[in-house]
Amino acid sequence: MTDFNAGSQDERLALKQLRMKDLTGLDYFIQKDGPKALAAAYLILRDENDAQDMVENSFVQACEKINQLKSNHFSAWFYRIVINNTLQQAKRSSRQVCFSELTPDLLGSAETIEEIFQTHEPALEDQLEIKQELEKLDCLLSMLSPQQRAVIVLRHYLEYSENEIAELLSKPKSSIKWHLFDGRNKLRKWREK
Repeated sequence: MTDFNAGSQDERLALKQLRMKDLTGLDYFIQKDGPKALAAAYLILRDENDAQDMVENSFVQACEKINQLKSNHFSAWFYRIVINNTLQQAKRSSRQVCFSELTPDLLGSAETIEEIFQTHEPALEDQLEIKQELEKLDCLLSMLSPQQRAVIVLRHYLEYSENEIAELLSKPKSSIKWHLFDGRNKLRKWREK
């Protein structure tokens, strides 16, 4: 496997390799974007195997359609493919799974749900409380529609702006704002119960 250092020059090299149908460049993007794409797909689909399939299929699709990428922003383009594929899969199957069912090897190096959400290492006495809160949050997220989960994951996990989400999902910004507003309100309401 080729070892790329983080940086735009390495990304351009990897993109050039992909455009020349040299799959060596794919290693860079798998390392860079794979774990975050897998976590996003899982948070929307609630199924580890389906999430893995979606990310793998999205990498294949990205390689096949690499010449359709008009800019050098592979990651944004790739996440769009992942999210669109994930939403299509979510429409086909409506599964609800809690983090208590999460297997430790879901994200490869991520061993705890705290790593998925990129939290700092809590004090030992707070770890149980954090785990319980995250499991409750996961169960609450599973009650949202796949579209609302996608918007919340894009905004709060992948840290996309509302404008970027609207562009990514090809939806009006007002729809994105509504999904965020309604989803947050539902989560707040369910959490208070």
